[in-house]
Amino acid sequence: MIRATDFLGVVKGKYDYLFFLVTDAYWLQSGGSNSLNYILEETFTRRLGRHGAVVSSFSDNVEENYQRVLAKEWPPKVKEVLQNPSDPKLLIIATDFDEFDPQGHRFALVDFREYRGDTEAFIDVLRAMEQVVTNGEDLFSWWETRASKSDSLLEREREAIELKPGIWGFSFDLRKFFKW
Repeated sequence: MIRATDFLGVVKGKYDYLFFLVTDAYWLQSGGSNSLNYILEETFTRRLGRHGAVVSSFSDNVEENYQRVLAKEWPPKVKEVLQNPSDPKLLIIATDFDEFDPQGHRFALVDFREYRGDTEAFIDVLRAMEQVVTNGEDLFSWWETRASKSDSLLEREREAIELKPGIWGFSFDLRKFFKW
């Protein structure tokens, strides 16, 4: 794992991808960083080898680097996710940080909120990403496919759940969920 005082100047070099741990000072002070750093170092970074580098801030520079990430020209929905500092994110890019432009370069953003309380699911996602990267596959395409599958499952869940007056207050329509 690379520790950086400043994300500006972090270069991709021979790595295929850069994985930036994006968080704010509040999260760091809450004590979550120790277990996350351990998982990222022991489960992910070692296995990436030459294919990727995980970049995190020194504790004194967390807020400054968080603001550097926010200062990029993000699509509105992504900016909204980034502005929620309660959970860290993993920003994945394939260019130098200085040159990275969210409007013109591909990227992926892993929101750790999705894995809060489910360390095994988080580790599974990291292992899957590591396999994709070390097999020479396109991580961004893989992430987009994974995200679209998650979105379609969420949409089916939303369609299948109906709020109704009654004893339980809701129903779940299996035909809508399984599209029968």
